[in-house]
Amino acid sequence: SSSPRRQTHPDLGLTVCAHGAAFAGTRVDAGTRALLAVLPRMAPDARTALDLGCGTGVLATALALARPELTVLAGDQSAAAVASAVETAAANGVAERVRVVRDDAASSIPDASVDLVVCNPPFHLGAAVVTGAADRLFAAAGRVLRPGGELWCVYNNRLPHRAALRRLVGPTQVAASDRHFTVTVSTRR
Repeated sequence: SSSPRRQTHPDLGLTVCAHGAAFAGTRVDAGTRALLAVLPRMAPDARTALDLGCGTGVLATALALARPELTVLAGDQSAAAVASAVETAAANGVAERVRVVRDDAASSIPDASVDLVVCNPPFHLGAAVVTGAADRLFAAAGRVLRPGGELWCVYNNRLPHRAALRRLVGPTQVAASDRHFTVTVSTRR
């Protein structure tokens, strides 16, 4: 296979690797940046975290770098994403602390086994498709989170995700927002 493209982001302290069709390539999209900005506030006592729909693994790698006590899982249904996430973790020296799995909506991860889920769901496939895809990820987060665990999610302000987050995970607060994106934290009931 071809070697991945690499890009270093000094502002984030991260090197991002991307194979083939991985979303955003070696760039770090605005939604991911919004989640990175609130990373210090996420579930301070968490021991296990999942980057759900991990893409190139930026969030998983950033969590592993920032929080050495965390066991970090990263999952994506895309083979290109999984390969990219493995390389991104390795390029940042945290390969042994980030376990990357190829699965669909966290299907390989046991129920109630995770303290923190981070998710930047897809939002540019057409509105109906997006809502369905996001809801599947939110339902997966609700399933794998322990009671009291947190889902931190970012989405485009135009999308009506808050009601689904409340329904599928639990009480949901806005943690941050700007002109384009909302970051929410949902606590598993």
